[in-house]
Amino acid sequence: MSLDGVTLAHFRILSKLGEGGMGEVYRAEDTKLGREVAIKVLPEAVAADPERLARFEREAQVLAALDHPNIAAIYSFEHADVDVHSEPQDPKTSGPQDSEPPGPRTQAPGHPIHFLVMQLAEGETLAERVERGALPSEQALPLALQIAEALEVAHEKGIIHRDLKPANIKITADGQVKVLDFGLAKALDPQTSNSGNQNLSLSPTLTAQMTQAGVLLGTAAYMSPEQAAGTEADQRADIWAFGTVLAEMLTGKLQFQGETVSHTLAAVLKDEPEWSSFPDDAPHSILELVKRCLRKDPKRRLQSIGDARVLIEDYLADPDALATASEAVDEVTHPPSARWKTLLPWLVAAGLGAAFVLSMVNSDRGPTAEEATITRFETPLPEGFSLAVVDYPALAISRDGRQVVLTAEGEDGVESLFLRSLDEVTVRPLAGTENARSPFFSPDGQWIAFFTNRQLRKIQIQGGAPLTLAEVGQVRGGVWGADGFIYLTDNVQGGVSRLPETGGNLETVSTPDAQRSERTHRWPDVLPDGSAVIFTSDTFSSTEYYDDARIEAISTITGERHVLVEGSSMARVMGSDQLVFARAGSLYAVALDPETLETSGSPSLVLQGVSTSVASGAVHFGISATGNLAFIPGDLDTGMREILWIDRDGGTSAMGPEPGPHLAAQLSPDNRKVAIVSGTGQNLSLIHISEPT
Repeated sequence: MSLDGVTLAHFRILSKLGEGGMGEVYRAEDTKLGREVAIKVLPEAVAADPERLARFEREAQVLAALDHPNIAAIYSFEHADVDVHSEPQDPKTSGPQDSEPPGPRTQAPGHPIHFLVMQLAEGETLAERVERGALPSEQALPLALQIAEALEVAHEKGIIHRDLKPANIKITADGQVKVLDFGLAKALDPQTSNSGNQNLSLSPTLTAQMTQAGVLLGTAAYMSPEQAAGTEADQRADIWAFGTVLAEMLTGKLQFQGETVSHTLAAVLKDEPEWSSFPDDAPHSILELVKRCLRKDPKRRLQSIGDARVLIEDYLADPDALATASEAVDEVTHPPSARWKTLLPWLVAAGLGAAFVLSMVNSDRGPTAEEATITRFETPLPEGFSLAVVDYPALAISRDGRQVVLTAEGEDGVESLFLRSLDEVTVRPLAGTENARSPFFSPDGQWIAFFTNRQLRKIQIQGGAPLTLAEVGQVRGGVWGADGFIYLTDNVQGGVSRLPETGGNLETVSTPDAQRSERTHRWPDVLPDGSAVIFTSDTFSSTEYYDDARIEAISTITGERHVLVEGSSMARVMGSDQLVFARAGSLYAVALDPETLETSGSPSLVLQGVSTSVASGAVHFGISATGNLAFIPGDLDTGMREILWIDRDGGTSAMGPEPGPHLAAQLSPDNRKVAIVSGTGQNLSLIHISEPT
């Protein structure tokens, strides 16, 4: 059936532009306003169902509210009665009379036509452009930025595209992007109900045209894993599709495809993109963006398309500052100074008094220790509180880099936790966290785990009563893995253990090697997939301090250990291929192979002047998966303490012994002696007091 030359209401059809699961599309003239528009005639399955038709009209009214230069606007939803006739079929070439013709069918002759009137987007589709080959980064990224801007505006209004693909993206002659068919997948979905419960995975391409493999493949290749699995999807499905589209622009290839629709959906669910197909000059930061968009678990995927927009804007504003994919390979031996400007765009520095400081790297060539300029924004802690910088980490940063948790001490000497979101200007106390220490975030950033004197607890960032997970000893660090386990060192002399994130019994992960005189495995971190634990290993034969310790990794699958760095006191994994470690109050970075558990190349200096407790090996910093670094600036705390006697009048005098790594003191019942524990807890001194109190 053809509508060429037909007038629908005051719209005169000029020519057919195309068809798909969403309906037939025509170029038309608006005879009232004297402009050309696009007419999308709804499929018969929608038009013949009064309930679906009414729902579609309501959805069209919502979609018409989208007003952005990168979104093809919807002008109106119209109805028209017209008598049109299908062209006669040639019995020699046509199939059986009851067969379904290819493409969506419009209404039978004499029936009303229901159609959307939309902005006519001239130009070729992105699919047509990619057919000619991959786009250079300087062409692909401005287009990707406009797509991200369109998605961001829609997401802010609660509208999800659900069928983003190159065929739905027009490029005008002057390089402007027009994203088509926003929200129509939901509007045409037969599973959608008025209650709002819906199977968002089924676009009309899937429901109305199941037999048309060519049409379906065009959508299936861009569907998110949750859509392919038939589960509910949200704006993160658009983020997946955005990553797939961006990857296709850069490589000229579909990242997920198969011989049939089923094979394509299976590829989406289980296969990884062909990273080797990306060009060598593709910006490293953009590759990292694609990787984050294409994480199969939506909880670990990029959560906001606005973050993608910001990253692309930053790159386009200063492309020379970021390493390319080929440079990322070479940087282990020739690390570019701009590398840490890319990976650590923000530094969150906690001041040593009653305030902590938001700091941003502001160096044109990247933050080497000598050149980095840090802009600081001071945010005070509540009156009467100061940061608790002692023998265990006083802060942690969430994996998305958006939140920092701090341990602060009140005037009463009680420590508790405070939360700072980086989009806010104040800190918020977390009630119920008294006597907390060594906090760390859950992978999704919604929980904070912490230790008290003898317990491991967790609390939601929104507040509420903390939950006790386990009884523990004198802990030395913990980390919450994405594999559902919490890894910790629950004794100053012992190895790493783990327990389920819901609580339970401790299970041994590593044991100090007696043949090497090892005494502790502490300050654990974990690879994103939980395949290995990183920890600090120290021996009895070494000094009391930890700068002669070493960083090791142990496979949680085989139990095999690997030495990563010698002479370091604490390490954290950034992403999965960078190890950031501390040495003598400075932070360094080195490339890490998560498969072989080996480091390569010479370490690069990241930052100097990080507060460090050399007695315990604790270094007050944390790093997010996105490269945000939180730290407390300061000097090395050698742990050399003097034992003082304070009289009733407030006067002080030295009691002896000489200043040293003294940890605790206790008076005898008769107040004539004091016992002092020093060093690692193995040395005990007894001092006689000449005059009792």
